[in-house]
Amino acid sequence: MNKVFVTAMVLAIFSQCFSDLYSPEAWYSFRRDTLVFSAGVSDDTDERVFYELIQRDETGRPTTLFTRTVRPTEEKEWTLEFPAPKRDVVGKDALWVKETIGSANPKVYGPYGFIHTKLIETGDSALVFSGELRNFSLNINETYKFAHNRNGLIIALGNTEDNLTVSIDPANSKTAFLAFANRIIMYNAENKSVEFYYPERSIDSRTMAVQYRIRDWEGEMQVFETANGVVIFIPWFDLGVKYEPGRRFGYMLNNEKFAYPARASHHSPASWGNLILQ
Repeated sequence: MNKVFVTAMVLAIFSQCFSDLYSPEAWYSFRRDTLVFSAGVSDDTDERVFYELIQRDETGRPTTLFTRTVRPTEEKEWTLEFPAPKRDVVGKDALWVKETIGSANPKVYGPYGFIHTKLIETGDSALVFSGELRNFSLNINETYKFAHNRNGLIIALGNTEDNLTVSIDPANSKTAFLAFANRIIMYNAENKSVEFYYPERSIDSRTMAVQYRIRDWEGEMQVFETANGVVIFIPWFDLGVKYEPGRRFGYMLNNEKFAYPARASHHSPASWGNLILQ
């Protein structure tokens, strides 16, 4: 399959009058009831500019949600507004804006996300742990636990026969799409092994579907095996943040049987919970 890895895709054959939808940038996450874009043309023109707000699902199948027509006047720039979708458009679903000026071939801008669901405000605590890392163990009824010290984040996983995936958003950005800064930790319960990844997002050049791949996350992370699982230590510099008590991280845990928080989606940090360094 022919794929191109880019942060934004713009398909265009330019007309004599150059048009542009220049804000917001691709991968932006809308959170309001009205989607607002900034657009304009380079020269005076009497040509109509026709816009379509399109939603594509994970296969790239398009559905036109709304249309708008603008006839440029003396102003070469304008604000373009669309009603927001009724549901979240996140993860592998995405919004696109198709722009056609006169009879020219169209341009397509995006992807964009929309977050309708209320964000999770409450958080879970990660307490300070000052002992030997391999001694940070789980209680018999725990499958995971977080802690921290001045040097890094500490995660204990275990007491389960099921594999676990921990996803972390160091910036707690609550965005519609996974991003490079997010981190993914996969725990294999059978052999107590741990693998570290980060996501790479892309647009399929044929279907225009949003896609993700995982890439190896290389760093100075440490893994200690315990009687009932593992302890993982991640230096702050490998998370790209400075140590600061009170800092919030976005996070979720999941496997084939469950997700925490219950409504969390692996591909949408907006649905993740909050981890607070106490």
